[in-house]
Amino acid sequence: MALYIIGFVSYGATLVFYAAAFPRLARNTAHARNMKERYNREEIPVEVYEQEESLEKSRICNISSVIFSQARPLFVKFNE
Repeated sequence: MALYIIGFVSYGATLVFYAAAFPRLARNTAHARNMKERYNREEIPVEVYEQEESLEKSRICNISSVIFSQARPLFVKFNE
């Protein structure tokens, strides 16, 4: 039972850690850097840049959710 609790507390802690890191990760992808350069050269308006940055955060969040969702059964399996 203790391993079960430790496993899910650790799982929750990693979710919180990575959720806090998403904005930084999103700003450092190749696509986001390219969009930032285009925005700085005034090729795109601020609305387009902000939307693209938001979409990049969502993409990273979705990838993370898939990975964590697939890892969750391992926690359950090891804690049986």
